[in-house]
Amino acid sequence: MRPFTFFVSYRRQDTAPIALLLKNEIEKKLQFVRVSVDVEEMTPDDHFPDRLKRLIDEAHATIALIGKQWMPKRGIRSTERIGDDWVAHELERSASAPFAQSMNDRYGLTQRVVFPLFADCERSFNQF
Repeated sequence: MRPFTFFVSYRRQDTAPIALLLKNEIEKKLQFVRVSVDVEEMTPDDHFPDRLKRLIDEAHATIALIGKQWMPKRGIRSTERIGDDWVAHELERSASAPFAQSMNDRYGLTQRVVFPLFADCERSFNQF
């Protein structure tokens, strides 16, 4: 059986150090768990969008790491955000893409789980 795998979705300018720390701590504490963070899983010859898709498809769950700068400012239209917003693409794919694992490697899951994890911020987004 393959290890349970998380994909961490985060904004580099906001929570990159926390994403790497989270990966290291989870893998250190949980023996049969793997955590994918894009910067550690990429090679120079990888095509970024394709590699992200593979990492998400191979994951059982996605952790959406939410920091202070995660939400866009008010007044920015959603169509403008999603175009070049990699985090939006990652979360959309996490919620909709089918599993790449066989039935025996899905740990009983029927779809990928997306967990919001608030890091270094308040749970209220009223300031936006």
